[in-house]
Amino acid sequence: KNEIIYLGIHLFELSGKKAPAFIDRLDLGSPSFFAGLQKDDLIISVGDKKITNCEDFDKAIKDLRPLIKVQILIKRKDEYYKVEVTPIKSELELEIEDKENE
Repeated sequence: KNEIIYLGIHLFELSGKKAPAFIDRLDLGSPSFFAGLQKDDLIISVGDKKITNCEDFDKAIKDLRPLIKVQILIKRKDEYYKVEVTPIKSELELEIEDKENE
C-alpha cells in the first residue's frame, strides 16, 4: 500500500504540471518549513532525482519514506542550497484509514 508522504510544500501549478517547480507556499510547522525552505525557491532535485517541473516533483515525493531524511537541492536567487527534509506520513491518509475501519 502506498503511503502518502507529507512535506508541506505547495508549488506554483497555475501554468500546469510542466511548469518549473517553484515553491508557492509552505505549510506552517511542516517538515519543509522547519528545514528552512522558502517561497519562490526553485526545486532542482529531490534525493537523486532531477526535478525539471511540478510533475517530476510529484513523482519524486511518491518514492520517499516517512522519517527517512532526503536532501532537496534548491536554487534561491543565484545561490544553490542543499536542505535536509524529513518527510512524515500524511495526516490525510490517517483520516482515510479511520473511515475504512468504521
